[in-house]
Amino acid sequence: MIKTIEELNREFLSEFELSHDNNTQHDNDTLYDVVTDTTDHEQESFIDNPVIVADIQKLKHILESKADDIDTNTKDQEVIEPQYDSSYMALDSEPTPVSTLVSTTSPSEASVRTQHHTIQTQPLWKDLMFLVLKIGMISLAFVALFTFLFGLIRYGEPSMSPAIKDGDLVIYHRYMKVGYLPQDPIVIEQDGQKVVRRVVATAGDVVDIIDDGLVVNGSMQQEPDIFRNTERYAEGVEFPLTVPDGHVFVLGDNRVGATDSRIYGPVSIDDTFGKVMAVIRRRSL
Repeated sequence: MIKTIEELNREFLSEFELSHDNNTQHDNDTLYDVVTDTTDHEQESFIDNPVIVADIQKLKHILESKADDIDTNTKDQEVIEPQYDSSYMALDSEPTPVSTLVSTTSPSEASVRTQHHTIQTQPLWKDLMFLVLKIGMISLAFVALFTFLFGLIRYGEPSMSPAIKDGDLVIYHRYMKVGYLPQDPIVIEQDGQKVVRRVVATAGDVVDIIDDGLVVNGSMQQEPDIFRNTERYAEGVEFPLTVPDGHVFVLGDNRVGATDSRIYGPVSIDDTFGKVMAVIRRRSL
C-alpha cells in the first residue's frame, strides 16, 4: 500500500509534536505548509517519483533527531529559581520608612536614645553648676575631716630634728589621746604654739637622767634615732621623778637645747592635741 505524501507528512509530524516544545512547533508548521502547499496533481507526481520520496524520508529522520536533541537539552537544563533571604532587603525595593523603623524599635532602645539625646542637649550652665557642687562637697568634706577628726600644723622649730624639720607639715589625729605609748610623737601646746614632742614615759613610770643617758624604771633606754646625749637642765625639774596619772613625760629628739619635760615636767593628756599620723616634707612640695 503506497501512502500519499500528505499522509506521510502528517504521520511524522504527529509523532514529532509529542516530544517537541512550542518553539519547534513553529518549524513543524512551516515544514507542513511547504510540503502541503501543492496541488493534487503534484502530490500524485511525488508518489511516482522515488527521489522525492527518499528526500522526504531523510527530512523525517533529520526532524526526529533534532527533536531528540532538543528533549535531551531540555532535561539537562534545570530551572533554578532564586532563593531569597527574607533578612535582606532587595536592591530594587523601596527603603523602609522612618516611621516603620521607629515603630519596630524596642522600648528600651528608644529610652536609651532619648536619654542620650537629652544628655547631649543639656545646657552648659547645668554642667557648671554640677561641677561647682562637686567641688563644694569635696571641700566641705575636707574641712570637716580636718576640723573634727584630723589636724594640720606647720612645724616651725628644730627641737624634733631630724625626724621633723622646720617647715614640715604635720598631720595628727585628734581622738587618739588615750593610750599614748613610749616613742609616740604627739602634739602639745607650748608658749601658745603647737609643737611636737616624743613620749618617753607614761603614768606610774619613774624617770631619771644620768650621765649615761635616759633611765626609765631603772632601765637604760636604747634610742637609735637619737643622735645627741640626754642631759639634765640646771633650771629644770628634779630627778628622779614619777609620772602622775593622766600625764606623760615628753622629750624633743634634738636633746641639746630642746624645751621639753626636763624644764616644765610631765604634760597632762588633756592638754595634748593628738598623735602624729604623717609628716609632709617641705622640700617634697
